[in-house]
Amino acid sequence: MPREYNISWNAAQRSRLDSATRKYNNALRRAARQYPDNAQFLPAQASYKELKQSITTARALNNTVNRLLRATRPGALDLVQQADKSIITAYERKEFAILRSVRERQKAMRARQLGIQQPKAGRAGTLTQASLSPDKRPASSLSAGALRRFIQTQEREINMSNVEKAQRYFRNYTSALQSVFGGFSEFDPQIEYIEDAIIRLAGRDFDALRNAIDEAPDIDFIYEPQEREAKLQKIVDYWNGVEEYAKIKAVRDVVPRYGRAIHRADLVEG
Repeated sequence: MPREYNISWNAAQRSRLDSATRKYNNALRRAARQYPDNAQFLPAQASYKELKQSITTARALNNTVNRLLRATRPGALDLVQQADKSIITAYERKEFAILRSVRERQKAMRARQLGIQQPKAGRAGTLTQASLSPDKRPASSLSAGALRRFIQTQEREINMSNVEKAQRYFRNYTSALQSVFGGFSEFDPQIEYIEDAIIRLAGRDFDALRNAIDEAPDIDFIYEPQEREAKLQKIVDYWNGVEEYAKIKAVRDVVPRYGRAIHRADLVEG
């Protein structure tokens, strides 16, 4: 995964965001003055303060500035009609296409990492297959509201730092752990070990963390105490194997010949 650089908010970065915000808002105001009846269909103006608060990396700053400036191009704020007769701007359709393209590349990469293929026509697939299936909807097929919600959601996702993504994965997974095994004091040490293992892995490699969580044993509610204990031990053993593999990989990255034949499957029993 490429290294991320946290935003420092020096004078040049503040000026860059301020300039792009002003140009974006000025383009909206000019369009509203030129065609007052169309003002209701234009996107909302941007707040420099809110944008600045949402940006935590240099990559997110670049994404935001580029997005704002695309609205200033000729014809960007022309109105177009969706299939349901709702009205939106050509700029927003373009943003939908850009963000969907980014998301589809991420989904395709994820599917390759997990070795997942889409089911053949007429066959039901798994939830994971469904979540990674290609999105082929034409931009014009969405309502104006749905298209704008997609843009807002994907903008937040694309600007989220790796640390923030790791935190989200951690919250979701540990919440599931607590919902099944929490409230039993005898399980507290195991739960703490799993949480610490996840944090350590997140510090080394976010992609590895995401893969490890995807491949982890299912966390299903169990009523019988003995079954619950056995299931938790299986999860502990899994994360222990993940940690051991990460340690070996770290050495192997420095000394490629060492441990070349060792795979996670040799360390994690099903």
